[in-house]
Amino acid sequence: MALIIRNYSSATGLLPWLWWVLAILYGFYTIQYLYIKLGKRPVLTINEAYIFDHLSNIKYYWNDISEVVETNDYLSIHLYQPTKYLYKIYNPLRWLVAVVTLGFFEKSSPYDIRLHMLDIPNRIEFLEALNKFSIAAEANA
Repeated sequence: MALIIRNYSSATGLLPWLWWVLAILYGFYTIQYLYIKLGKRPVLTINEAYIFDHLSNIKYYWNDISEVVETNDYLSIHLYQPTKYLYKIYNPLRWLVAVVTLGFFEKSSPYDIRLHMLDIPNRIEFLEALNKFSIAAEANA
């Protein structure tokens, strides 16, 4: 004799679908990371004109950046006009988080770069180099 349950409440029926959606979105992120890592592609490019996050495929131009702050394992990018970059976010979950963050927490930045994926031997030297690029961009503006 087997116990078969055919009716689900709406909450328990929605929860597995939500988990699947999150797993798929995280899976895309993991596949993209592996593609970059195994293909020996750069994860981050920084020069006098922009910061290019290859994993998110977003170029942050120095003219649009008000400040760059390192917190924990993230490089948080604060922009003068953060809504200008919303259309550049291709991941639907990150886009939703960015919209909610900008809508409810106007001072918080939804734009970040994960530093734990970067092979940075000396984080202080990295931040100093980042600051030099920022100063050079201001001088050229």
